[in-house]
Amino acid sequence: NERGIAGVSWDCSLILEDFGAMSSVMALDSMVRVVDAGASIVNMSVQWIDNNKCGTAGTLDTVRRVEENNAVLGSGIRYAQEAGRDVLWVFAAGNECRDVMFASPASLTKLYPDNTIAVAAIGSSGSLASFSNFGSGVTVAAPGVEILSTLPFDQYGMFSGSSMATPHVSGVAALVKAYHPEFSAEQTKDCIVNNATISVPSHQFRVVDAAGAVRC
Repeated sequence: NERGIAGVSWDCSLILEDFGAMSSVMALDSMVRVVDAGASIVNMSVQWIDNNKCGTAGTLDTVRRVEENNAVLGSGIRYAQEAGRDVLWVFAAGNECRDVMFASPASLTKLYPDNTIAVAAIGSSGSLASFSNFGSGVTVAAPGVEILSTLPFDQYGMFSGSSMATPHVSGVAALVKAYHPEFSAEQTKDCIVNNATISVPSHQFRVVDAAGAVRC
């Protein structure tokens, strides 16, 4: 806004939907709307399963609720595919300090591996944030601790969460598409994943690298 901070990408057309205030069924309607509006990258900084309850163990009931939510939200991904729309879906891993397979929509990376990304959060040291979900379903990590962000009425604030890390990756995806408009969602994801550099200690994923992804 020419006053305080700059995002990862700029001069982009944005479609705003309040996914977080919705049920998964209502979120599906939003997914369909943004697909119909022509979105090529969709950031979903949401988690409907035990959201932000760090240390809550995943149970069989958690798995059931994840499966129910993923069945609904997965149909949004399929809608885009069946409509011939090439969309990259970028999900927050969640803030429950547990495996991302107990999170929805982040665990959709296992069901739709070509055009989905789940993003974990790291702190300034490069280590996984204490609250962040993790596991083999995570695609990459990005900064998500004490991130300066804009607020309404020209205000600013510091926020933490995988929901702050996820837009970093969506912004990098937008940069890749700007430099390589011919790239598919799968190719854009591959550029982000294959050029992620620093390994997150004790985890299988690495930290997103914007310059490396753009040079892909």
